[in-house]
Amino acid sequence: MSGVATTLNFSTNCLTGTIPSVVGQLVTLQVLDVSRNNLSGGIPTELCNLAKLQILSLRRNRLTGFIPQALNQLNFLAVFNASLRPSS
Repeated sequence: MSGVATTLNFSTNCLTGTIPSVVGQLVTLQVLDVSRNNLSGGIPTELCNLAKLQILSLRRNRLTGFIPQALNQLNFLAVFNASLRPSS
């Protein structure tokens, strides 16, 4: 599987802005960790295209809106964490 991304770990990188919808095009992705940043906006529905995703960690950001229902269709998703950032 040379050249195929299976893990993206951008945790604790002081990231701001929104989660790019193009991440949903990384169809081989198994782990996406963007926890402990300052991301805002909603969870892109395009993440529901990640059929091989096993771990999705969005915790400790400033995300708003609804959790896309189609995430329930991800058969391999074993860990989903979208807990809130504690208030300062």
